[in-house]
Amino acid sequence: MNHQPEFAAHCISAAADRALHDGALALAWTAIDAAGDVDLRRRLLN
Repeated sequence: MNHQPEFAAHCISAAADRALHDGALALAWTAIDAAGDVDLRRRLLN
């Protein structure tokens, strides 16, 4: 199981919050790039 007490303890820290923020930001920038690039969007949808 992933959500053991040790795992949960590591998820309540500033470092964990930062990792979540950084991952979400990277995903958002990727979506923006795909939306703004016709060729990339076409490749992703095929």
